[in-house]
Amino acid sequence: MNRKTLGLTAVCLAMAVAPMQSATAGPRVEDRIMTMSIQDVLSSPDYAAKGPSDIKFYFADQPVTVKQVVGPVQTSRKSSNYSGNNPPKACRWAMLSALIALAEEARLQGGNAVVGIKSNYRNVETASRDTFQCGVGGLMVGVALKGDIAVVE
Repeated sequence: MNRKTLGLTAVCLAMAVAPMQSATAGPRVEDRIMTMSIQDVLSSPDYAAKGPSDIKFYFADQPVTVKQVVGPVQTSRKSSNYSGNNPPKACRWAMLSALIALAEEARLQGGNAVVGIKSNYRNVETASRDTFQCGVGGLMVGVALKGDIAVVE
């Protein structure tokens, strides 16, 4: 191949690859935040089957008698959004996964509860006794939580 043909081939290849790269990279769709019910997760059949029964969860400023604060804990869990088909279901699943992770850490550190739980999506704290924040993107959802491992009565 001569230099002119080689140059033309390179230009044609670049023109063919560029649309594929932009189609896969594309502009990022910004996440949106959904506010979801904590009670919907705690009363779900999934929580009954997979949720911890030995670790108690106290959200925001729910009253509880704390004997000892063991230390801070945080987690972030993601779940597939099934290409945007059912964000609430995916958010509930991510929340359940986050609660299971908090419980596992509480057990490891000798606690029987996690208190003062707050949503912490993208490091923005939101405290509520009734709701949690879930970030929803095109393919994934995410739930981030933080609180304190404690020993409670």
